Amino acid sequence: MAYNFLHFSLITNILQGAKIRGSFLNRVDIKISGKNNQVMIGEKTMMNHCTIVVIGNNCKLTIAGGSTNINYCLIRLCGEGSEISIATKFTAHGGTIESCEGKKISIGEDCMFAGGVRISTTDHHSIIDVDKNIRINQAKDIQIGDHVWLGRNVTLHKGAVIGDDSIVGEGSIVNGVLDEQHAVYVGYPAKKVKSGTTWSRALE
Repeated sequence: MAYNFLHFSLITNILQGAKIRGSFLNRVDIKISGKNNQVMIGEKTMMNHCTIVVIGNNCKLTIAGGSTNINYCLIRLCGEGSEISIATKFTAHGGTIESCEGKKISIGEDCMFAGGVRISTTDHHSIIDVDKNIRINQAKDIQIGDHVWLGRNVTLHKGAVIGDDSIVGEGSIVNGVLDEQHAVYVGYPAKKVKSGTTWSRALE
């Protein structure tokens, strides 16, 4: 079966926690560096021209599978104890999903990401309060509910929360909590523009 076909030649450090079952991986580069890391890719996952990078210790990536199709994406975990969890029936067509500094990204079932989506739990650099000499831009978890559609070039910053059955419009930037279900959010920062909606992958 096609789902049992793997390009192992492009997977490095496969013995350091990578578990891949019944998946179709075409030009997928998996690099794992550190200790006690886990990369689990479930059955009926199709990945094409993707890169998975794990740098650190005790990190965990779970892709549940079940009609998941991921193309031209970078999935990156770095630091101590960072996690990314992707539920079933997920599709993505280009973009970056990045969890760092021990934080977690949770993506619910039947989510659809258009090209250019960028998700990160960190700013990558520190902003320092001069008077107190402390960092003020700490990393935060990101939570995406079930059946969420992120339009092209949407950006989710640290701390973003998106409710079930929602749409985030093209080019929007999410900085905070958008937890109302059945809603459409647009803008930078994204704000609710419509309620009582749903979406379908099919044109009806």
